[in-house]
Amino acid sequence: MLHNELHLLLESKMNFFHALQYFAIVWVKENRNISSLFRMPESTQGKWSALCLYLLLAFGYGFWIEVSDNHAIYCLALVVSIMHFWYDGFIWSVRKKQV
Repeated sequence: MLHNELHLLLESKMNFFHALQYFAIVWVKENRNISSLFRMPESTQGKWSALCLYLLLAFGYGFWIEVSDNHAIYCLALVVSIMHFWYDGFIWSVRKKQV
């Protein structure tokens, strides 16, 4: 395997597991809000439906970016990525419980 291919493989795995952790944290902390946003009932079936819809939207967005050839869509993905890191930095730097 070439050095570049190995680097790409390792970076892809790292990004995948980071995303998986991020989605899990968001779901654990915000599952009621997500279920409410999607207007799902409070039942177990409603929560599973909301989780599936949440993951479908997230992975659908990634797939859309991957198959697109449009420059504007790449720019959108870049803005979303930058905002992700900005929000992450904000979340992890907050020390007050009121925020």
